[in-house]
Amino acid sequence: KRTKTYVGCWTCRSRGVKCDASRPACNRCTRLDRLCEGYEIRLVWDDVTGRGDNAGREPQNAKQKRRLMLDDADMRNPIFDETYLSAILKRLDSPRVDDSMELVEGPYTVFACAPTIEGSDSRLQFDITSSSEADSTSAQDSCSTSPGDPFEPEACYPTSKHLWSRFLLPFLSVSSAEERQLLRFWVTSASGLMISTNHPNNPFREVVIPLVLESAASAHRLPGHSALLHSIYAFAAFNRSQLQEPPGEHDEAIAAKHHQAGLRYLRQSMMEDSRGQHEAILASMILMTSIDIVAARSCQWRNYIRGGRDWLRSLRGKWNESQGGLILRQLFHCVEIIGYSHDHSTQFAASSSSFFEEDWEMDTMSSATPGSPTNEYCLEKLYGITKPVLRAIFDVSRLSMSAHRPTSEDLVALRNTLLLANPSTARFPSPKPELEKVTRHHACSWYYACMIHYERSLHHSPPREIQHLVEQCLYHLEAVEDLHDNSAMDGLMWPLYVTACEAEDDELRRRCMQVFAKKANRGVGATACVEGLILEIWHRRDMNPEEDVLQQQVAEDLKIDILLT
Repeated sequence: KRTKTYVGCWTCRSRGVKCDASRPACNRCTRLDRLCEGYEIRLVWDDVTGRGDNAGREPQNAKQKRRLMLDDADMRNPIFDETYLSAILKRLDSPRVDDSMELVEGPYTVFACAPTIEGSDSRLQFDITSSSEADSTSAQDSCSTSPGDPFEPEACYPTSKHLWSRFLLPFLSVSSAEERQLLRFWVTSASGLMISTNHPNNPFREVVIPLVLESAASAHRLPGHSALLHSIYAFAAFNRSQLQEPPGEHDEAIAAKHHQAGLRYLRQSMMEDSRGQHEAILASMILMTSIDIVAARSCQWRNYIRGGRDWLRSLRGKWNESQGGLILRQLFHCVEIIGYSHDHSTQFAASSSSFFEEDWEMDTMSSATPGSPTNEYCLEKLYGITKPVLRAIFDVSRLSMSAHRPTSEDLVALRNTLLLANPSTARFPSPKPELEKVTRHHACSWYYACMIHYERSLHHSPPREIQHLVEQCLYHLEAVEDLHDNSAMDGLMWPLYVTACEAEDDELRRRCMQVFAKKANRGVGATACVEGLILEIWHRRDMNPEEDVLQQQVAEDLKIDILLT
């Protein structure tokens, strides 16, 4: 038998001759005046397709064949779009700080480097999907890691999610496969329903997810953070159930279980010292109100808003002002204003009117701390609600619920404010031109819906006199749906509801129903309830053309009390 050495130079090995392994070049190559290719390690791939160096060298029996750790599908090279790879490489090149943790972006895994720019962001950009899929075999069947897959976070949301990667592994170690799937569904799909504009800085991912992961990494989980975690599970399960036809009973049972657990932890957090849990508790209250919208429940959302407002009032001077806390507080106040805006002439008017009578300024929508560096109004980029329009909605509701009839001076002043608040020519700085266009259409729809709200609530104008406003608002609502292109964006339903209620022309009504049809496949149960309420309003007006049918009265007769967010 021949003896063969595996330490020879690559030139001798390719010629099939013995090498004396002299360094830096072997004596055989030097004597024959050949280029010695050296002794460095080279990587060799087995080519099972028969197209490489090993083609035709199939082993004679299975024992001689080297065991492969990857199957044929895994060995195929993935095809990535050049734009997709360029965007990832650009983010990888940006400076970050982390304690020797890995940085995962799409197909790349590198180590985070020390910052070269002072004040750089220290939070990692971590892909939660790939990590959770590696840990959960049950998620592999329903999830794809292709960059073009609609459920891949990098494809759904091009910007990175600032998640705290050091908290992710502890979460994976203590959570079940079901919980990991629910959290993944929240990140990739359900959280997108919470805003209108598809802005990359979605606080229901950027703010809420770090709070949840921080809780999972803690040895002593605080009840406020546990309430938030179970609220996310419940929302995701309810949304997933509504996406099925008929609604999935299994997901509804899972959602009910987590909903009860979230309420239990929320009550516990409210009864004890809540320091360090303020943001998690407020986020839990927001999600609890949103769960009622997804599950199409009535009236319960008022309990969460009332309890949240009393809790915030008790924290005056104790609230730890941070960027995340500021955003959550603005979201909560927006839910209050929109939720109570249609309560005049209903059984809830007495309780909700106290909210509009309180002496608080819209400046609190920015920051509770004068001169705070985090003083920023965020509802415009998330929902398209400009600050003047939100203030006008508040003032219209305040005047309509006041015990005294508003004076003509009040009405003129409010109308002048509304005329100056038209956002059609305003700029909405955004990361992409398409996002700015979507935000402007949202802002215009809110503006015209506010004008309709003003005319109907304060001037009591008949619907036939405001059809021009209905048509203008409907144009922008249709433009939003066309630009979203059936994506999982939903946000606030208030502009559509206000506009559709007052539509008189058959063509305008048909267009309203088309907008509802596009919203119907997003797993929000309240959409069908609101659509049915609007159809009943139209029916009563057609039956009694001379009677001013109020949508508040129809909703009360049908016992429908849906939060329009």
